[in-house]
Amino acid sequence: MIAISGCSTGIEGTRRVTPNRDDRRLLQQTPEEFFISNVHADSLGMWKPGKRFLVTNNKAALIYEISDKNGMRLHDDSLAGQTIFFRDVADYTAPDGSTAIKINFTHPASGKTISYNTNRPAVKAASIDWNNLPMLVDLDLVESFRSLLTGKTLWIKTPLWYSENGEPITGTKFIPVEILDVVPGNAIFPLNVKFRSDDAVAFIPMNASDKSSSFVSRVFPSLFYLSDPKESYPAITPETWSLICHGRLAIGMTKTECKLAVGNPKEVEHGHNWDVLIDYWKYENGMFLVFIDDKLTEFKQ
Repeated sequence: MIAISGCSTGIEGTRRVTPNRDDRRLLQQTPEEFFISNVHADSLGMWKPGKRFLVTNNKAALIYEISDKNGMRLHDDSLAGQTIFFRDVADYTAPDGSTAIKINFTHPASGKTISYNTNRPAVKAASIDWNNLPMLVDLDLVESFRSLLTGKTLWIKTPLWYSENGEPITGTKFIPVEILDVVPGNAIFPLNVKFRSDDAVAFIPMNASDKSSSFVSRVFPSLFYLSDPKESYPAITPETWSLICHGRLAIGMTKTECKLAVGNPKEVEHGHNWDVLIDYWKYENGMFLVFIDDKLTEFKQ
């Protein structure tokens, strides 16, 4: 046995190291987070001429400066769906008199230049990525997700699916789906994941993680599992699991089963009646659940 004490380690000034926030995030990383950890958008400092972006909305004409090959200013409200290419950056004088960076793109088919005034000096502009460019989707980012996900079998976490035309579809959650493709989305959700479940083909909009933000909605780990989630709940019967997958409830379900089926409640009230515990769960849509000793006894769905 080796006894270690403050005077026998041979190291002066030994101290306890507390993990910082990034260290803790790595320690708590889920398999899904690890799976996509190397997929991210390059920042402006790493862009090369020819990098591609998709314009998602004609309102881009209100934000970007557009000029023809002779430098004449234009107003083009038909940019949506067009692919533009990064050309270079240039200095310009910001409204406060400081020198800022302008990002220039080209549209080869028309010869137009599309420019975005960042209002940032060069030292700060280098960290800009697609999140900072209104109504543009980074097509290299789309391609990275396409290469990673296409052909994979994943388990979907949400029953809210969409048709190719963007119409909502009521789907099924916690079931395996085959990823068919990842295509450009819109300015809010730059990725649109196309998948097949049995004979049905649907889409689900997805965001890319944003390193500058602690929370981004609809990222890959919040939408998909890498493995069958049922394996984490061996005690749940196949009949109850089928109800859960379709977002349905039944008398006798446990709190865990109800959370899997319909999510967490907005409010919870606790009480007791002599020798039993009573819980009342309220949801934003008017749904409520009543439990006695962890078993669902009444609900309005």
